[in-house]
Order: sequence, then C-alpha cells, then structure tokens
Amino acid sequence: MLLTDLLIGILLLIVLRVSARLVKIIPTDQPYAKMLVYLFPVIEFVIWALFLFWVLFHLFEGEFYYPTLIISLMLVLVGLLSWFVIKDFMAGLIFKTENVFRVNNTIRIADTQGIIRRLGYLSLDLENENGELEKIRYGKLSGQRVVQPNPTEALKKYTFFMEYPNHIPVSKAMHAISNHILNAPWSAVSKAPVIQNAGSNEKIYRFEVAVYALTPSHADAIEIYVKKQLSNKT
Repeated sequence: MLLTDLLIGILLLIVLRVSARLVKIIPTDQPYAKMLVYLFPVIEFVIWALFLFWVLFHLFEGEFYYPTLIISLMLVLVGLLSWFVIKDFMAGLIFKTENVFRVNNTIRIADTQGIIRRLGYLSLDLENENGELEKIRYGKLSGQRVVQPNPTEALKKYTFFMEYPNHIPVSKAMHAISNHILNAPWSAVSKAPVIQNAGSNEKIYRFEVAVYALTPSHADAIEIYVKKQLSNKT
C-alpha cells in the first residue's frame, strides 16, 4: 500500500508540474484564463492536501490516534493557507503605508514592465505592454527587485495623423481631439498631446497628432480609441 501511495504521489507531482507549465502559456485575453493563473497555486495546494488525507486514511485508519492526527493536519494546513493570505495582505499593507505603489505608476519586475491599474488587498493589477492585465501578489513583489522608472523618461512620443470635418473651427477640433486623447486609459496625463494642423481641403482638416505612451501598442490603442470617439460624434 505504501508503494502504491508513493507511485500515485509521483504521478500526481508530474501531472501538476505539467499543468503549471500549461497554465503559464494559456493566452490571458480571456477572464477565465487570468483567474486560473492566479488561483492555480491554491488549487494545487488543495489537491496535495486531499492526497495527504487520503494517504493517512489508508495508513492509519482504525488507529486510536487517527482522529487526532487528522485534526492536527487540518490545523496545520489551515495555518499554512492563512499564512500565505496574511503574507500577501501584510506586504500590501506595508507597500500602501509607505506609498511605494500608486495607480497609473509604471513599474518593472524582472522582465515585465507595465502600469499599475488597481491596488487590491492581496494583489495589484499590472497592465503590460500588450495591454493585458496581470494579477501579481504582494508577497511575490516583496521577494523581487521592483524598479520604478522615471515617468518622464519612460514615456515615448508617437505620432499619427487624423482627419476631422471642417464644419467647425480648427481650435475647437483640436481641443476635442486633445480631450479624447487625455481621456484614453492608455494616455499619459503628465504630458499633454501635441496637435498641429497638417493641411485641409474643402471637406476636412488634417492634423498631425503626437501622444505620449509607454509602448507602441499603447499608442495604437490611443489612436483607435480617439478615432472611434470622434466618429461617433461626427
């Protein structure tokens, strides 16, 4: 029986390790995928706990100390699980108390750089350069080197062209474009966009628009957002 339990444990270890690797390569553009990545360590913990209970049941069922053993194991597992939660909560509390992180700040962790979009109780949401949101536990952050680039240095200037109907004054058109850029969630509010008149004809104005964003993908998202907003109003 002990050999059987050992073989099952080895097989379970292999399955969970393979599953962990598969989870990491799942596209995170779906909400369920992000939640699975975040909850997988908890799922793995529960599976190992159930396996341990199953092994103890086979080995010690009927022994007078079996109930005490099970209760003791439950207390240990609850304590471990609580420690992980408390660790993340306390790390987040320290970060918030020391004002280390702020929403819309840019941070770099290992090879990942992004913008903080939400500060939760146990984790923060980081928008990476692909526009995807990643949940990162505070406990993980406390064990890694976190770099906060200078916001001004991190921003890059990107240029695109826009057309606008000429039935309203140029200044009003430029003001409308500027407002939509600043309202875009990917736009840097610390540096105002630069809009220049690039010519016109009997129907449209043509503007050269310079925006400040972290990456080209953010700049593309701003362009799409602004053009969509203006198309709905013209």
